[in-house]
Amino acid sequence: MSILRVGGSVFQRVVGLSKVQWCAPSTSIVSKRFYDPDPTPKGYDKSLIEDDDLVCLLKSDEVLSPERRATLAAKYGLIPEDYHPMNDSLFNLGDYPILPAESCLERDPYYDWDDPFYRRNWGDPISIDVDLYSPLVLDTRPLPYDPQQQRRVLFTFLFGFFFLWFLGENYKSGLPRCPKQYPEHHVQDEIKTSMSADPFIKRGMEPVMKERHPVTHYTFEKFKWDASAH
Repeated sequence: MSILRVGGSVFQRVVGLSKVQWCAPSTSIVSKRFYDPDPTPKGYDKSLIEDDDLVCLLKSDEVLSPERRATLAAKYGLIPEDYHPMNDSLFNLGDYPILPAESCLERDPYYDWDDPFYRRNWGDPISIDVDLYSPLVLDTRPLPYDPQQQRRVLFTFLFGFFFLWFLGENYKSGLPRCPKQYPEHHVQDEIKTSMSADPFIKRGMEPVMKERHPVTHYTFEKFKWDASAH
């Protein structure tokens, strides 16, 4: 078994060196994640986290000295000026740092990230709301228009349409036309629209509901046919 383990490790090293040599001439244009076989630090086991790397308890009333703050900041890859622990009395997470509330889409898309999808490098601290700030959930990029501009556009649009509706309702204009002319007058039209009509008559089964009266809108007496003229 030991021979197999040694052989496997030697094979991985040979494959890694071949990748580096093959991609070395194009390192200026190829992203580092393609030619670096193992970007993790030497001697670091990716399957085992040491006790010093875990989140440690930190009291909410504890005052950090400059040396202590620098040590904790270096633990999470930050500078002492940017390190602020999440040790609030109501929500104490120990010495884990407070990270900016920004989504992955807000970060520089042209930077050579180790993880281009989440736009983060190896070893960067992860926010406790990492599932909220993923590129598929939340976008915290600034809007193209601030809220004041959005309100101005909205109210201008609403009042503009209200003004046009007011003009159209009070100053109607159109081509003159006569009411539509029908060849018959249906009595049921007046009965159905009347509020004082008997509801039993409105059922439509009474004879009066079937009455039809012819209507003559105009005649051609002034234009009688004269056969002798033709």
